[in-house]
Amino acid sequence: GVCMSFNQAIELDSHSLFNIECHSVHHPALAFHDKVFQSEELLCDKSFWDINLKRKVTYLAYPYGNYNDETQQVAKELKFEAAFTTECKFIHYKSNLFTLSRFQVKNWDEKSFEQNLKKLME
Repeated sequence: GVCMSFNQAIELDSHSLFNIECHSVHHPALAFHDKVFQSEELLCDKSFWDINLKRKVTYLAYPYGNYNDETQQVAKELKFEAAFTTECKFIHYKSNLFTLSRFQVKNWDEKSFEQNLKKLME
């Protein structure tokens, strides 16, 4: 696949509609690793973006949506405000801030995007 360059990420983050946030350094399925590994993986990524974006990144998207109780604990310890899974469900005021869902948008044309969004609303 095509990857975004570092400069493109910095430019995207400067746009008012987008934020670069934390995802991990090596994209591991975090729940399959111990807490120390998870913490190092996320802290290194968070520190990199904090320094290079000249702001604090405050959100985390779990790689592959994979997490466990330790992953949530690490996210809280690293002072993230919220974290996202790949589960497709609605978010409401009682939602756990460290297991929020996200609607994955693939490389769809406008009609496909509309159809998939309608399916989600059913």
